[in-house]
Amino acid sequence: MPSHTYPPFTLEDFTFVVATTVDEADHGMRQLMTSAASSDNVFGFDIELTPAKAVRLIQVASRTHVVVFDIALIGTLPVCLSKFVANPTNTKIGVDILGDARALPESYMRSGGELSRLHRTIDHSGAIVGINFANCVALATLSEHWINRSLDKTLQKYDWSQALRTDHYTYAAVDAAVAIQIYDAILEKHPSMAAPNPFWVFTAIDPLSEKAIGLYDEYPQYSAKNSAPIKSIEASLKKIQKAMKLADNTDNIPSDQTWNEMENQAMFTFCADLTQALATYRRNVASYSN
Repeated sequence: MPSHTYPPFTLEDFTFVVATTVDEADHGMRQLMTSAASSDNVFGFDIELTPAKAVRLIQVASRTHVVVFDIALIGTLPVCLSKFVANPTNTKIGVDILGDARALPESYMRSGGELSRLHRTIDHSGAIVGINFANCVALATLSEHWINRSLDKTLQKYDWSQALRTDHYTYAAVDAAVAIQIYDAILEKHPSMAAPNPFWVFTAIDPLSEKAIGLYDEYPQYSAKNSAPIKSIEASLKKIQKAMKLADNTDNIPSDQTWNEMENQAMFTFCADLTQALATYRRNVASYSN
């Protein structure tokens, strides 16, 4: 991942609205849907929770508009927003979108896309160090990597149950707005992964298990590079080698050869070949990474 200093992401390319009443929510949703009418119905999405895990804010962004719905001030989850979230033709994308879906009432989100997974369909660096395909990548990391913009995360642990100012709403809006720009940047390199795609977009949430439905567990190219099984093989090899060493030490054979060389030749040869293969693998990984 990049380690440079990037300019901050701003909302200068977006019309930014805060909805604190049902009427404002309806108007904001109409703006979002109108602005996305000629596109692919993909929207940046995020929520902010209070310490009691209640949904305080829901942020939705098209490519030109971003609306922050203040659920506490509205007093209820607006019908327009409920319909939007449950509509399978609207793909809601973000980081930890599954967590957002589970935080919503009855986990009724349809068509949710995880940007971390989409990122990993191209960037396989995590696989080399054994990171699972499904693990989340920080939104700030994705922003720097794909659009060369930094994100302000000073309010990441903020108590969202408190009274909010304009800067709080702006901070929240950025996460939804940046998601759509990251998505577009990734698709420039990997257009075949456009939503909906089962490698990173789920169709629904199972109401009992709260697991994602319609989402593949792995991406083949990423899994093929994943070093986690290699680490498991190395651990097993060490266990076998330890047992073999004990066997050699407990059987004093008057010979230049060890007990394993004489009585356990297949395993002895296998372990020697595997040790060499693992060493070659590690050297190759190091050379590819440089």
